[in-house]
Amino acid sequence: MHDNRLFFKTVKSILNALRKTLSFLVYYALEFLYPLLVIMGSLLCIMKLEPWPAKFIGMALWLVFLYGLYNIIDRFFGKN
Repeated sequence: MHDNRLFFKTVKSILNALRKTLSFLVYYALEFLYPLLVIMGSLLCIMKLEPWPAKFIGMALWLVFLYGLYNIIDRFFGKN
């Protein structure tokens, strides 16, 4: 019985360390990609959407989507 608790405690500590490491890597990878997504998404809205009002609406919706995604990521990883 004592060996089982030690095993589960070891596995729990390894998984906790792995979770923290993966959380760190994913959070900062998304932090790195966020400005690129803002620029590329806005450029794609300008290039692909045809009437001018649709370009502005598309850029606004893209920025609102990225803002919401940024807030969700902050809440999920506990940075906010």
